[in-house]
Amino acid sequence: MKNIKIVYQYDGSCFYGSQRQKEKKTVQGTIENILKNSFNVEVNMISSGRTDRGVHAKMQVSNFLIKRDIPFDIMKKKIEKYSDYEIKIIDISYVDLEYNSRYDTNIRVYEYILDNRVRINPFETKYISGIEYDIEVEKFNKILKEFEGEHDFSSFSKKDNKANKNPVRCIYECYAIEKNGRVYVYIKGNSFLKTMVRIIIGTTLAIYEGKIDIRYIKENFENPDPDIKKFVADGNGLYLYNIE
Repeated sequence: MKNIKIVYQYDGSCFYGSQRQKEKKTVQGTIENILKNSFNVEVNMISSGRTDRGVHAKMQVSNFLIKRDIPFDIMKKKIEKYSDYEIKIIDISYVDLEYNSRYDTNIRVYEYILDNRVRINPFETKYISGIEYDIEVEKFNKILKEFEGEHDFSSFSKKDNKANKNPVRCIYECYAIEKNGRVYVYIKGNSFLKTMVRIIIGTTLAIYEGKIDIRYIKENFENPDPDIKKFVADGNGLYLYNIE
């Protein structure tokens, strides 16, 4: 038995999320089916993080156990070709049998891209989140800073019965920068709950737009409520950016 680790990217607009779903096209299901149809092997892929429908990955890491020896260059070509190049393999390697890409990942970074000009450009609407106003980055960062630290994120995630019951997560960094007229938000943490990043962004936008007060964040950390109304940003502009 061998343990294979793959590092790859994908266009999330082509998939119903990363995790396998019955009768739906997902990243995991696509790769597993390609390996089965091309090499007659069945694998159960484990990933460092999951992404929702429409969310992209600039860097995703997965691993799976396999009994056969398959040349990495052939495996790479098959996955890319039969995914219609919606998946790009960056690296393939053997790792220790004990390696688990989910539990051995210590840091995950997400990127979110905002632009108030994207609405008039149909070629970018799947990859950038359009807004209808300019963002003052310094003001935006004051809101994002409130999410840093270790907190119970029940109020800032969707319920997930299959996930870890512990809703406490640690955000190491949460900030925005402006590049070429666009605002890029980076959220770095140990791990994330379901739709947590999109809700952090959505809540930040709601506060910035004056729909709710900035005290909303602290109040919901002090009194977590999984049933509270969520402000969820579009998945279009979200990327799993880096894995460590």
